[in-house]
Amino acid sequence: MIARHPLSALHAGLICLLLLVSASTGRANDFYAGKTINLYVGFDAGGGYDLYARLISRHLARFLPGDPKIVVQNMPGAAGLRVANYLYRVAPQDGTALGLAAESIALEQALQGAGTEYDASKLNWVGRVAPSASITFTWHTSKTKTFEDARRNETVIGATGVTGITSYTPRALNRLAKSQFKLITGYSGSSSVLLAMERGEVEGGFAIWPEFAKQKPDWISGKKINVLYIVAGKRAPELPDVPTTDELGTNETANKVLRFLASTTEIGRAIFTTPNIPADRLDLLRKAFMEMTRDQEFRRDAEQAGLQIDALPGDILQAQVTSIITSPKSIIDEAKAARD
Repeated sequence: MIARHPLSALHAGLICLLLLVSASTGRANDFYAGKTINLYVGFDAGGGYDLYARLISRHLARFLPGDPKIVVQNMPGAAGLRVANYLYRVAPQDGTALGLAAESIALEQALQGAGTEYDASKLNWVGRVAPSASITFTWHTSKTKTFEDARRNETVIGATGVTGITSYTPRALNRLAKSQFKLITGYSGSSSVLLAMERGEVEGGFAIWPEFAKQKPDWISGKKINVLYIVAGKRAPELPDVPTTDELGTNETANKVLRFLASTTEIGRAIFTTPNIPADRLDLLRKAFMEMTRDQEFRRDAEQAGLQIDALPGDILQAQVTSIITSPKSIIDEAKAARD
């Protein structure tokens, strides 16, 4: 009998492993050839989410082998949650369905919000294109010019629905910071709220900062709006006098709850896919996404559209989503009470 040298066995094993990896990569690389990827957006055309989705649809395919076609599908409903439910329960699980929904979908799950039929931690997160610090403001004709005024005056502001950060935050501020916001819900997105504000249906609305500053620079320079607060981890350098929500609570516990509610801003404009996508295709999507965000042509296109780019890889985003869902029960309970 001829003895096999242990190194020969090791080499044979390594060769087999490399062949398996190569075959797996080949299957992933072949998959998207001739395919159409649907990118579902949880809001109407024309708003910030839609603009980011269309930017991504124009560029992501260049970084995927097989040069697939990417088609944006607007699926408004449930304050952006309809898309999360669809990808979790209905959409094909093969990597041909992507979603861009409300940044609050992990928070909605933690708070057991109405309409949450998904598990955000089981959705597979591809990457974040930008955070979503949002400002709430009033039109220049409103007597509410500052947040202190909102403590004294009833102030009517528009929101997309009873769920979502644009509704939770003012309701939480009413409870935790003694404001007197009155919400008018049911708008399909930020753009429709802004139109309602201009028509006088509501006194105020919301938008994502800093993209709003690029898209409506005359509103800022012409003092057409009064910015009351920003939902973010820190003040915006361009708005040094505008407080973050977690500065406004009546005590430190209130501020902790408001900080938890603001955690969604780090999720931001993020792309996710279905729970059961093959691992090699998820890796392919994540790699392509990050390559896209570093691409000069993509960045020029974003700048021309007035869109911020501050990317975050999918694995880090996945961990952030899980951390929101698993936040301390005491904070979640306080947030639930403030939301209702």
